[in-house]
Amino acid sequence: MKTNTFFLIAAVVATLGIAACEREEEPSGSPSGGGDTIPAVDTIPAVDTTPAHPWYQSLVGTRWFCDFDQMVGNLHVEEDRYFYFIDDSTFEFTNTNCYLNGYFMDTTFVSNHSYAYYPDELILLSISSSDTGIYYLDTIQKSLTYDISDFSYPVNPIVYYLIEE
Repeated sequence: MKTNTFFLIAAVVATLGIAACEREEEPSGSPSGGGDTIPAVDTIPAVDTTPAHPWYQSLVGTRWFCDFDQMVGNLHVEEDRYFYFIDDSTFEFTNTNCYLNGYFMDTTFVSNHSYAYYPDELILLSISSSDTGIYYLDTIQKSLTYDISDFSYPVNPIVYYLIEE
């Protein structure tokens, strides 16, 4: 009887031990097949990847560069040109490393100009006392293009590229 009681007690302990142990959950998507491999749609957190304000909503603080190299009438002009947008109505225009017909001009020209920017149309109007220039913004190429094809002599469009946001 002692042997039967011992086996009976051992069987009860083993049964209780097995019942007390829970199967360990494997991580979702594990190769052995534990758990669901695709989480339910309502458990995936929504991630908003659109910026609150696209960089081109305001040009303030942006810097643009143009490697200008064209014939202007009988004059071959090569220079580095920069735009820096100071505030919502003023930009700084800098010309440096200027060569005229191959002669280096050891001068940097800096001037401030007024502008109006229309982000919905992606158009910038450069406003001066003598002329209003229209620049077209390309948000993919991150460029500002000044189409001056209406000049009295043939000149290619002048393209500035964004170098600092």
